[in-house]
Amino acid sequence: MKKIFMCAILLMASVALNVLMAQTPEEMQASKERYAKLEKALKKTPKDCSVSDVDKLAASVTATMAESVGITPLLEGLYYRSIGQTEDGVTEVTVKKPTLDECLELSARIALQAKAVQAATESVEPAAKAVKDIKNPLKGAKALKVLDYSKDALSVVAEETAYQTKAIASIIETVKSADNL
Repeated sequence: MKKIFMCAILLMASVALNVLMAQTPEEMQASKERYAKLEKALKKTPKDCSVSDVDKLAASVTATMAESVGITPLLEGLYYRSIGQTEDGVTEVTVKKPTLDECLELSARIALQAKAVQAATESVEPAAKAVKDIKNPLKGAKALKVLDYSKDALSVVAEETAYQTKAIASIIETVKSADNL
């Protein structure tokens, strides 16, 4: 009976470990690099270019970047807490495990961000059309610069949001499975 009990515990532990490994060290490093890019891009937010579609796109991308920069550290913190480590990689038994409510709250923020990314992506085409319609070359160059900034930043935010979505789902599964042990 003792052997069966131990096998069951080992099986549950291996399942939990596989769920945790959904976030590989490479993915976490890539997330940190995207985070640094987004922080840097936020510091270089372009000024309005007087083309409403382009300015709306830039404003929505900037807001989405700011939200992503706010979410990433929270997500990392939940991940480290869920595996019982500090952010330095030191195993710590006194680390407070994340609650399902904390995870679901962050998941809701990530879902809203995903919708914002989708909305911004849909507004790229009208903004690009508005830039093509500009007759003044100086105004057109400025608007094109803002449009390029927005598209570049949007691609990084979209990639980070996809990672965040995958990571929070993994953490939620881990928390749910820990409650079943």
